[in-house]
Amino acid sequence: MMQICHMNRLTIGVLLILLTSCSGETSYETFIRNNSDRDVKMLLYNNGAPRGDTLFLSPNSSESISRGSSNQAEEDEPDCAERIDSAYVEISGGGALEKDISEGSNWEVETDQTQNIPRKFDHECTFTINDSDIIE
Repeated sequence: MMQICHMNRLTIGVLLILLTSCSGETSYETFIRNNSDRDVKMLLYNNGAPRGDTLFLSPNSSESISRGSSNQAEEDEPDCAERIDSAYVEISGGGALEKDISEGSNWEVETDQTQNIPRKFDHECTFTINDSDIIE
């Protein structure tokens, strides 16, 4: 009986070590959403170089611009604008985008913990263009 009790404690101890030693995971996805009534064409830049293809956003549409993951459980909200230093924007019918895409506070971040052991977090960043963000 003593051996079984010792074996159960050992098994539980090993399981706890294994479960707590898992580092977890974090996934990221970044979107640009056009909630305006106009077509928007946008080219993003990072360190002065184009960051991918030109985006064509029709009214009330969104486009995923990046996706990634990390082998660490990162609960803190990411800096969504970290890899965007500027953007070239054309708006159908004229006007200019007043909201700065390179400013982190202009992004909405949604973070969900989708798993407890090991911990897993999903971060979704969204830059939203509204009619009120376009100046004539």
